[in-house]
Amino acid sequence: MHDDTRDRLPVLAAATVIITTALVYLVRQHKTYVLIDAIAHVNKARGLWDNTTPGLKQLGSIWLPLQHLLIAPLTLSDTLWSTGLAGSLLSAACFVGSGWYLYGIAQRWMDSRAAGWLAFLLFALNPRIIYFFTTPMTEPLMVLCAAGLVYYMVSWAQTESWKHLAMASLMAFAGTLTRYEGWALAAAAIPLVFIVARRQRFVSTVLFSGAAALGPMLWMIYNLVY
Repeated sequence: MHDDTRDRLPVLAAATVIITTALVYLVRQHKTYVLIDAIAHVNKARGLWDNTTPGLKQLGSIWLPLQHLLIAPLTLSDTLWSTGLAGSLLSAACFVGSGWYLYGIAQRWMDSRAAGWLAFLLFALNPRIIYFFTTPMTEPLMVLCAAGLVYYMVSWAQTESWKHLAMASLMAFAGTLTRYEGWALAAAAIPLVFIVARRQRFVSTVLFSGAAALGPMLWMIYNLVY
C-alpha cells in the first residue's frame, strides 16, 4: 500500500488555492450570503453572545449545534458577521479537509495515488460544490465529517489501529451534532465496525457505538434542559 501522506501537501495546496480564489471572488460579488438559511446560521451563532438573553439556550432550534458553536467566536467581528465570512471561512476549511479525505479514501482503497487524485479532482473542480463550500451552510461541515468517517474507517479496516478507530468515532460524533443525516450515517457505521473488525470486535463496536450515540444523547438532554 502506498503512503497516502506523500501527496498531502500538494492536495491541500490545490484545495486551498481553489476555494480561496472562489471565496474571494464570490465575497466581492456578494454571492456567499444569498441563501436565507445561510444568513440564519450566522445570526444564530452571533446570538449566543449578542442577544437580550445570551447563552447556550440560544442554540435551541431544529438545527443541530456544532456549526453554530464553531463559528460563534468569528461572529465577534462585525465584518465577518455582516458579510457571512464567519460561516464561509469554516465552510472553506471544510472544502480543504474534505478534499484531502476523499483523496485519502481512494488512495488507500485502490492503493493508487492516481485514484486519489481523480477522486479529489472530481470533487474539487465541481463548480456547484465549490460555490456551496463558500456559503455559511451546515452541509460543508457534514461532508467533512462524512468523508473523515469513511477515511478513518478504511484506514482502521486496513491497520486496526486504535488511533484510526478513535478518529472515526470522533467524526461520527461530530456528524451527529451537525446534521440529522449524521445520525443515520453513524448508525449505519456501527454494524460495519462489527463486521470489519478482525480482533477485539466487541470492544471496538461498543466504543464506536458509544461515540455514535453520544451526540444524539447530548442533544436530547439539552432540549430537555432548555
